[in-house]
Amino acid sequence: MNSSFSWRQVSTGLAVALFATVTQGATAVTELPNSTYSVSASHGSITGSWERAERDAVATANEFCKARGKVFAPIGQQRSGVYGWSPQVSTVTFRCDPDTAALLQSASSKCRDQLQTPELDPIRTKVELYRESSESAVPFAIATNDAFPTQEERTAIAKWATLREDCIKQSNAAFSISSSATPLQVTQIQTDRSFEMESSARVGELIVSLYQQKLTYGEFAKKRYEITRDAAAAERQYRQSTQLVDQQQRIQVQQLAQQQFQNNLAAWTAYIQAVNARQPQTVHLDGTIRVVR
Repeated sequence: MNSSFSWRQVSTGLAVALFATVTQGATAVTELPNSTYSVSASHGSITGSWERAERDAVATANEFCKARGKVFAPIGQQRSGVYGWSPQVSTVTFRCDPDTAALLQSASSKCRDQLQTPELDPIRTKVELYRESSESAVPFAIATNDAFPTQEERTAIAKWATLREDCIKQSNAAFSISSSATPLQVTQIQTDRSFEMESSARVGELIVSLYQQKLTYGEFAKKRYEITRDAAAAERQYRQSTQLVDQQQRIQVQQLAQQQFQNNLAAWTAYIQAVNARQPQTVHLDGTIRVVR
């Protein structure tokens, strides 16, 4: 009897061990309080253990959020089970955050569509209503246009300014920071975005000066290119710095990028003050002043 009992124990142990090595699969997503969720997956030691279970759980969570038009934002992960004896389980808790990239792309597409209105036709060939790249060269015909806006074109410029403001509002509404971001990541994202916001505000000032006929189309295009180019360069330098492992070096590079951009903004402020002091339709691309009588 004792021998038979021992064999039953061995058989049971082997069965449990085998179950622990091959059991796998993800559970259904469970909704938790405060718009959070959890999902578990299990694997045996042969099929990948906790690492494979975590990948499966995250994949299920990603699909769950994607089906709702959102993106997976991890909160935490817990492991349970005993390697080689019981299934190794990974339980992932998460949120489904707005898909910021998709929302921004949608806002950008909507903005481009709005700019197709015939009301902007008088200036369509004289300004770049929407620039795909901040650092792309200005078309020659626009860069060399030494004319000031006519009254009809001023009406179109005012309409463009209004539509542009709507575009900025739509973009700001679409932008969000993941709830899983750390305080450091939040600061980095906000600083990164500040470069674009600053340059956008300066372009707005240029549009006002163009409307007031204090800039030619060519000077407007040139200065618009310069401020957006400088902002893009500072943003790129700042982003690259976040990849540096050495904290002191990272901080130094970030401070340098911000300081250089602040210097550019100071020079920009002086330029705008000089533009504001101009009389309409006087200063041309070559810097000459021609008084209209």
